[in-house]
Amino acid sequence: MSDTERSTMVPEVNPRITAYVESGCYVCQKYFANASSLRTHLRVFHSTELPARQAGRSRPHNVKYVWRSKKQPHRRTLMGCPSCWFYCPLSFTRMSIHVQECHMDPDHEGSEDPIDEDESYFDDENFLHASVDSTASIYAAMESLTGKFSSLFK
Repeated sequence: MSDTERSTMVPEVNPRITAYVESGCYVCQKYFANASSLRTHLRVFHSTELPARQAGRSRPHNVKYVWRSKKQPHRRTLMGCPSCWFYCPLSFTRMSIHVQECHMDPDHEGSEDPIDEDESYFDDENFLHASVDSTASIYAAMESLTGKFSSLFK
């Protein structure tokens, strides 16, 4: 098989990671179905009033992640702010700091950029960073092994 034929067999690697954004209470560490439920919980049980996100808008497009619902398969779970589009690795402490600094501090604008977390934080992501060349070499090795096994069964 030629290199040209082999390269056409290599699937395109999508560099974006599928992710689900969890709504978790940073005070009592309970999870909720959506941001609205979490805001209600914070108001009723923790006397914390947070503003709602703008109605009718979904999470903005991201070059690193493809957003999924909880029922769809996803590779990463992040924690999202119920009041803005901020997200971070699952950390109640980090979310508490974000809410205090961005939504409780009267001198602050009201949102902050998502945390661009260190990829080493996630153990299962190593394979996503493989280059197309290494993927092609994996397919070549698999083809070689397939040839060896098929010769055993002739």
